[in-house]
Amino acid sequence: MWRKAAIFLLLCPVALVCAAFQNVPYYGPNSFPQGITINGVKMSNAPTMTWAPSGSVTYASTGRNGTFWTPTAPIQFTRLNASVSTAVTGCTTYPVLGVFDATSSTWVATLTMTNGAFTFSSNATGTAAAGDSLQAGIQTAGVGCTGTSGNVWFTATYIMQ
Repeated sequence: MWRKAAIFLLLCPVALVCAAFQNVPYYGPNSFPQGITINGVKMSNAPTMTWAPSGSVTYASTGRNGTFWTPTAPIQFTRLNASVSTAVTGCTTYPVLGVFDATSSTWVATLTMTNGAFTFSSNATGTAAAGDSLQAGIQTAGVGCTGTSGNVWFTATYIMQ
């Protein structure tokens, strides 16, 4: 009972605003088996978040564009989207864009550009550990393409573990 009172006082300093919170059962630290409701929206899973690197790239070569991110907790990628300023056409091999984990030296999320398109999207299943250095870039260089360089804007969707 003292835990419930301590949580109530910590989270609800204004008793009138938080009166309904008194009937929330205690399941242990950071445990909400039925989810939580914030501003009328029920959350029962980890929230989905995004990382949005951007930069200039040359489609005919591999490499990373210099933007990097170091997550503070392990993450699971769920989707990768990209928009480009210059579409590629006529490639014998289309460029593959993605997110590179420089710590483990692996590509954790990728998508392949297609003929004449400016936007691309792909499901992703890669993971990265807390503290890994992540960068966006080109995994596979385009071959025989017109439209050899441009700007790319990524949106990597992930769930913190």
